[in-house]
Amino acid sequence: MKRFKNILCYYSKTDGSAALDRAVRLARENRAKLTVVEVIQALPRKYESKKASAIKALYAKTLIGSRNHLEKIIKPWRKKGIRVQSKILKGVPFLEIIRKVLCDKHDLVITAVEPRKKLKDMVFGTTALRLIRKCPCPVWAIKSTQTVSFRRIIAAVDPDPGNTEKTALNYKIVELASSLAEMEKSDLYVVHCWSKYPELLLGFGYTDIPSEQVNCILRDAKKIHKKLLDEFMHKISLKPGHFQQKLLAGDPGVQIPKMAKREKADLIVMGTICRVGIPGLLIGNTAEKVLDLVNCSLLTVKPDGFITPLQLNK
Repeated sequence: MKRFKNILCYYSKTDGSAALDRAVRLARENRAKLTVVEVIQALPRKYESKKASAIKALYAKTLIGSRNHLEKIIKPWRKKGIRVQSKILKGVPFLEIIRKVLCDKHDLVITAVEPRKKLKDMVFGTTALRLIRKCPCPVWAIKSTQTVSFRRIIAAVDPDPGNTEKTALNYKIVELASSLAEMEKSDLYVVHCWSKYPELLLGFGYTDIPSEQVNCILRDAKKIHKKLLDEFMHKISLKPGHFQQKLLAGDPGVQIPKMAKREKADLIVMGTICRVGIPGLLIGNTAEKVLDLVNCSLLTVKPDGFITPLQLNK
């Protein structure tokens, strides 16, 4: 896998080791530049006065300690020839990470997945979730239970020949997943979930159709989606025997986690197409549901042309 050349790893002292291990390995395989960042909350303005000199001194020591800790961690990697540097950012983690991505044109963010412990995490999401929603480059969310290697990888696609944006996103997903599967010598599953749309229509209660006719309609719908998946797979250049394709029926936010658990998947690669609700506020998507329900890691990819609602300070 040689796609990523400028990787950013968000380090957290409490749960960042798995993310760091993956970032280093990927940087080595890609001969990529790696930046490891830790984000320290900015000093509140009320403590900037001369009367708060002790607090300012404590803050300065915290920044120095953080910088020294990161340098100590990355020093052995430098000796092994990995192009790695550290950076301490000040502010809100997801905001500062996205600004760093925009400023330095990082092509991948790797982050640990923190549990939702606080009320604000329940409402707004953790750093990983906010990055999945708003970061312009792919985000790899690593669970703390992640193993060193990936034995099984799931690539979730949604073939739709009439939607060029979605088609391009599907290609990206399979490209990333297949490259990782080749690098890790993993089993690859290309999965498409189709919703039982006819059942949704019947749920409105405006039609009276015998159950056998309903089953016939559902079989026809399944055939349509199978054909779409077959046609998509025919167009991509995966080696025969190096992957399996699966057609699942139902909500992808439910069915993909079920499959991941059933197949003991280590990584899911999928797209994240955020919808805009209140102006400037991106609301949830399938990727978020999946992240909450699986024990494996998640690599999310944005569609071409995605523009983050956050911008660099001018």
